[in-house]
Amino acid sequence: MEESGNWHYEFHSVDTQTASSISARSGIEVAGWHNTISSEAGYSIKEQPVAISAQNKSVFEKIFLNGITEGEYPDTPNEIAISSSLKSTASVSLNGTVELYKPDGSTADYLVVGFLDDTETPCLISDDMSIAVMTPEGLGTLAFPDVNESYVVQFSRLCNIPDTINDVKASNNLSDEQIIGNYILMTGAFVVCITLFLSFSTLVDFMKNAFVPPVYTPELSIASETNTFSIGNELLEQIRQNDVVKRAYGRMFAYNVPAEYSGKSHNANLISYEENQ
Repeated sequence: MEESGNWHYEFHSVDTQTASSISARSGIEVAGWHNTISSEAGYSIKEQPVAISAQNKSVFEKIFLNGITEGEYPDTPNEIAISSSLKSTASVSLNGTVELYKPDGSTADYLVVGFLDDTETPCLISDDMSIAVMTPEGLGTLAFPDVNESYVVQFSRLCNIPDTINDVKASNNLSDEQIIGNYILMTGAFVVCITLFLSFSTLVDFMKNAFVPPVYTPELSIASETNTFSIGNELLEQIRQNDVVKRAYGRMFAYNVPAEYSGKSHNANLISYEENQ
């Protein structure tokens, strides 16, 4: 789910005015530019090829789920954060200045303000080489003609995404080719729950006297933060070992998922079930 980032829709070939119009809409959780340059373009640091990924901090952290292991995220056009591997392979130090070599042989000086978690960078760009991360403004100073530009959006869980996308398309004259949906995370309503049946006798006796609920009615639910998929199976197994827990199970939800049936478009709600439900 997190291989390409925690975004719902990606817009291509849009101008800044269209991007501003999209981000100003209600129901937008996070939005921003995500612009990349492949390591094959010819940029390097100390003779080591680097790919470049440019976005603001909120897009870096909340959509592409990346983090800084040392230092901080770039804030000005002359600052960069780079792969942690370059600390040893290129002898780069925090708060030091590095030369970024361009394809035409010229150089640009940058202040290294942070080091990346190299295990998370594949979300930013599919590239096996080291990565330099900067602000969109910083990338703009390079004036490279073949930047892969996109505007990524994460909607809130209460947003009616299909209707919003249709309105965005109509209002800005966008084609289907300009819009890519991340259907695994569509609608911002993907939630993972672990529901516990606790054997507290007093509570159970009270509930029986009040009404008779279905056997699968939970007495306590643990829900992950929207779209984080942060509750693992190991937690479920740990809870099951607790003496006060009678039954525990996991459940997943996805609401208003675009679907097609008999040639017609529909929105479907997906809910997982297992033996205890």
